[in-house]
Amino acid sequence: MNTLYFNKHEFLQILKIVTSNPYKAKELYEKYLDKYPEDYGTYSYYISTLITLNEIDKASEVLKYMNKLLFKNGS
Repeated sequence: MNTLYFNKHEFLQILKIVTSNPYKAKELYEKYLDKYPEDYGTYSYYISTLITLNEIDKASEVLKYMNKLLFKNGS
């Protein structure tokens, strides 16, 4: 079985709009991370977008969640 942990094309599409439309980027990051929850690198971009949108509490929650994932998976 071939499991995908990330999709470079989808990620780059989101990255292209972060500056021009951070609200849409946030929405797309959430969908992307639902689809690829083990793409740990993308969480930092998502957190950055949340900070840009002044969603500091949400960014903190995601950071804690990311740390749990990394600890659980031994990364």
